[in-house]
Amino acid sequence: MNIINEDYLVESIIGQSRHQFIYGNDEIVRTRIIEKIVQTNPIISDENTPVAIHIKDLCLPINPEKKNNDIRSKHLNEEFFTYSVIYDIIQELKKQDIDKQRMTRLFDIISRFFINKKDLKINSIDDLITITSESKDYYKEAYNYYLNTGNDLISKDVLLSYFKLDLFINELKSLLNNNSYIGLIFDNKDDITKETKKIINSLVGRRINKDISVKVMTAPEKWDTYLTLSNNIIEEIHDYGVVELDESYKKYTKSLKNERKC
Repeated sequence: MNIINEDYLVESIIGQSRHQFIYGNDEIVRTRIIEKIVQTNPIISDENTPVAIHIKDLCLPINPEKKNNDIRSKHLNEEFFTYSVIYDIIQELKKQDIDKQRMTRLFDIISRFFINKKDLKINSIDDLITITSESKDYYKEAYNYYLNTGNDLISKDVLLSYFKLDLFINELKSLLNNNSYIGLIFDNKDDITKETKKIINSLVGRRINKDISVKVMTAPEKWDTYLTLSNNIIEEIHDYGVVELDESYKKYTKSLKNERKC
C-alpha cells in the first residue's frame, strides 16, 4: 500500500505536541512512518525542537482475565513500562555522545534516590543503560512469576524502583537545554496487556504534552480500551487527536455505529 504524501503525514504527527492515535492496518506502512519520524527528530542539544523516540519493548504476557484489576499486577506493569521507556531513551541519548558534564546531575539524582544498593553509583551512560536494562528485565520476570504463582519474586533484588517517567523527562530536557517535547511512539504490533494500554491512556489523559507527547500507532480494533488506570475515559478532540493512515478507522467507527443499531 502506498500513502500519498508521507512527508506531510510525518509532519502532522511530530509537528505538534498534541497526543495522537495514528490509525492504520498496514504494519509495514506504520513502521516506515515511525522510521521517518525518528530519523528526522533525533536527540539534539541546545535546540528547541521535538525529539521522537520509538519505544520498542512493551511485551508482557497478556494477563488472565481474572487478574485484570489486580493491584500488584498493575504495579509491575507500571514499573516495567517506565523502565522500558527510559531504557530506549537512554539508548538514543548514547548515540548522540552527550557531554558527561551535562549528564552528571541525572546520574547523581538516580544514584542518590532510586538505586536500592547504597554502594552502587552511576558514573557513565553505560552504567545507566546496564542498570535500567536489568531493572526492566527484573520487572518482566517478576510479572511472569506473579502470573504463574500469585506470589512476589523474592529471589532477586531490583536495582531501581519508583523512578518516575515525568521526572526523567524533565531532567532530560534540562540536560539537553531543550524546551520542546519528547514524542514517545508506541506501535501496537504485538498484543500488549490491557493494563499497559491503560498506562499509555493515563499519560494521554494527564495532558502533559508540553513535556511528553504520546503517539500511538495501532489498528483501530486492536486498541480495545480507552480507560485510564483510574478508569476515566480519554476522548477524541478533548484529550487526543486522530491521524488516519488509511480507511480503517472510518470503517471501524462505522461498524460500531451499525452494531449499536442492531
